[in-house]
Amino acid sequence: MKELNIIIERKFYTSDISTNIVSRFFIEYQGKCFPNNEWTDFAEPVLGMWTHKLLQNRYSSKNKFKLYFMDGPFWMDVYKDDNMQLSIDCINDRGINKVIEHTMVCSYYDFLRALYNALKKFNYILYSDAMHKGQYESVYRQNLINIKEIKDVLNSAKL
Repeated sequence: MKELNIIIERKFYTSDISTNIVSRFFIEYQGKCFPNNEWTDFAEPVLGMWTHKLLQNRYSSKNKFKLYFMDGPFWMDVYKDDNMQLSIDCINDRGINKVIEHTMVCSYYDFLRALYNALKKFNYILYSDAMHKGQYESVYRQNLINIKEIKDVLNSAKL
């Protein structure tokens, strides 16, 4: 397996009028970063959407689905085969033509594990910066739900 990581920078950018949290946030695979290693995005809704979509497709095979970033023209076209393997095309639709920047190959469970680790890091930052109460408590609690759901799937696979 070529290690896949979802990187979330510790420094968060927030607003007093919403629960949006922006952070440097990207995927790292085989020394390549998607969208890039300086990309910033809304970490919580993206991680939540990815969690929902991956868990929704847990029992499907020979299935295609998309994992979107919130900002910019970037997404991942995911193909899940009969053996729980994912082939992920990293798409940049900026400009005239849609471009596949690179393709990642990993198991379904490896992607889930990377997502689990990213959510745990995100919540650790929220907790250690005292953002788990008050304005961002709902974000923290939703992440806890997602972490538990992913952990249950990983444990049931006995990996």
